[in-house]
Amino acid sequence: MDRSRTFARWFPVLILLSVFASDVSVAAANDSRTSILRAAFLYNFAKFTRWPESRLAKNDMPLTFCMLDGALDGAAARVLAGKQIDGHPLAFRDVADANSLQGCDLLYGSEQTAVRWDELIQQTTELGVLLVTDSPALADMGAHISLFLVDGKMRFKVNIRSVRASGISLSSKLLNLAIIVE
Repeated sequence: MDRSRTFARWFPVLILLSVFASDVSVAAANDSRTSILRAAFLYNFAKFTRWPESRLAKNDMPLTFCMLDGALDGAAARVLAGKQIDGHPLAFRDVADANSLQGCDLLYGSEQTAVRWDELIQQTTELGVLLVTDSPALADMGAHISLFLVDGKMRFKVNIRSVRASGISLSSKLLNLAIIVE
C-alpha cells in the first residue's frame, strides 16, 4: 500500500520530468511561461491603472490592449481572453506604428520591434495610452512601464513623469513594487 501511494505521489513529477527532458522542450516551455507571465503583468498593470474618466465613459466599453507586431503570442492571449477590469471587457488588436493608436488604452511592444520609439513614446503620452515595453532602457527614455527579466524574475520600471504627463494614474500598490524612474 505504501509503495502505491509513493508511486502515485511521484508519478506526476516523473511525467513532468520526462516532458522537460530535452533542451528544446525546456526552452519552448520557458518562452511560453515568460509570455504568459508578461500577459499576467499587463493585466495587473491595467487593473491598477486609472485612465481619465472620458476615456472609458461607459462601463461596457472595452479596455483595449494593443500589441506592436503581435508582441504577445497566442498562449498569452488565451490567458487574458474573457477577462474584465472594472466591468470593461478586454479587447486585443495588433498595431504597426504610432499612427494606429486611436482606441488603444494599453500598448505593449517589444524592444525588438522596428518602430521609432521616440515617436511612439510621444504619441502614447499625448493620447493617454499606457505604454509598456520589455526593455529597461525604454523607461529611461519615457516609456511608462518597462517589464523585464532579472535572474529569472520579472521586474518593472515606471517612469512616473511620463505617466503623469499622459493623464494616467497608477495605484500606489503598483508603484510600491516598481523601480521608479523620474
